[in-house]
Amino acid sequence: MIRHLMFLGLVLLGFLQLFTLFFGRRKKRGLVKRVFLSFAACLLVYHFPSPEETRNTSFTVQAQIGQEIQKPETYPEYIGTETQIVYYNQEDLRWGEKTYGPVDKISDAGCGPTVLAMAVSSFTENEMNPKEMCDWAYVNGYCSVGSGSYHTLIAQGLECFGIDTRVTNSSKEVEAALESGNPVIALMGEGHFTSGGHFILLCEIDEDGKVTVADPKSVERTNTKWEFDIIAEEAKMSPAAGGAYWILEV
Repeated sequence: MIRHLMFLGLVLLGFLQLFTLFFGRRKKRGLVKRVFLSFAACLLVYHFPSPEETRNTSFTVQAQIGQEIQKPETYPEYIGTETQIVYYNQEDLRWGEKTYGPVDKISDAGCGPTVLAMAVSSFTENEMNPKEMCDWAYVNGYCSVGSGSYHTLIAQGLECFGIDTRVTNSSKEVEAALESGNPVIALMGEGHFTSGGHFILLCEIDEDGKVTVADPKSVERTNTKWEFDIIAEEAKMSPAAGGAYWILEV
C-alpha cells in the first residue's frame, strides 16, 4: 500500500515538472534533470518490494517449505498376520483427489471400489489400484453419483475378477468364515465406522474373537482390533445384495 502511494506521488510530481518544463519560465536544463530523476524514482519504487511485501513473501516461502517438509500420511502396504491382504486407502495422495465418476472424489465416495481393489489385488493375479477400480466401476454402471456405489458392485465385481463369493446376513456364518481363513467384505451402517454407509474388509479373527479390518477410509481404524460383536451390531443389511456381508471363497 505504501509503495503504491509513493509511486503515485512520484508520478504526479513528474507530470507537474513536465508541465513546468513546457509552460514555465524556469531554466529548462535543471527541470529536465529533475523530471528524469522523478521517473527513475518511480521505476525504483515500483520494482523493489515494500518491507511488508517482503515479510509476506518470506512467510509464504516458509509455509511452502513447511508443506514440503511435512510428509503425507503413510499407509500400510499389507494387513493381516501373514500380510496377505493388500491395503489401499481411498484418501491416498496418489488418487484421493481424482474422480469416481463425473464429479465425486475417490476420497469421499470411493470406499466400495477401494475395498474391491484390495480383494482383487490380494487374491487374483490382477493388480488394480483404487483409481483403476473406480474407472472400471463407473464404466460398468456401478457408480451411484453423489452417494458412492450401488451395492451390486461387490458380488458382481468379485465374480468378474474370478473370486467366488457368498452373500449372507448371518453374523455366525461370517465368524465361521473368518475362523476358516476366508476374508469378508462388510457393509457398515451408522456407528464406529461411518455415519451412513461404508464398505470395509474383514481380514481375520484372532483367538480372543477380535477382528482385523482393512478400512479404506481410516488407518487408525485399520490398526485397531475390533470386537466381533461391534461389527455384527453395526453391519447394515443391503436389500439389493440380500445381506450385509460378502464372504470371499479364497
